[in-house]
Amino acid sequence: MNFKKIALITSLAAISGMTNAATGEQVSQILTVTTTIPSTTFSVAPVTGAWPSTINLNYDEVSNKLSTYTLTLNAKYEAGLSALLVNNAELTSGTNTIPLNIKLDSKALSSNYTSISGVPASASGDNYVLEITGTPGNSQAAGSYSGSIQLLFEDKV
Repeated sequence: MNFKKIALITSLAAISGMTNAATGEQVSQILTVTTTIPSTTFSVAPVTGAWPSTINLNYDEVSNKLSTYTLTLNAKYEAGLSALLVNNAELTSGTNTIPLNIKLDSKALSSNYTSISGVPASASGDNYVLEITGTPGNSQAAGSYSGSIQLLFEDKV
């Protein structure tokens, strides 16, 4: 064999050896595991099961409005139920925003606590309707809008 063929075969052997893991190498992976153990005295959950992961508000070009989303919640509490918005309720697309209106039991929620009920709930809990609406401006820019809403519920008056 000539020198070039030997050099090529040696190079290929060295490269193929690099793709195999050496004995004793390790791969470590961290997994995040969560669980929720509900309180026996306080809870707020959808009547129909789990909270939705995504809510789609359809746009009506004639009325220039977004569809209304409603979700019936069952709340169990001892003293009373209050709720607030932790963040701005809005949809964004780049620098464009569409404010959202969030209501619980027909009461508008804001960054301050809103009293939903000032009396203890019944033994099975009380149902309330969560409503999400939005009205784009008349000259709202076209785009795909998204956002998140963080609600905080508390057992207090």
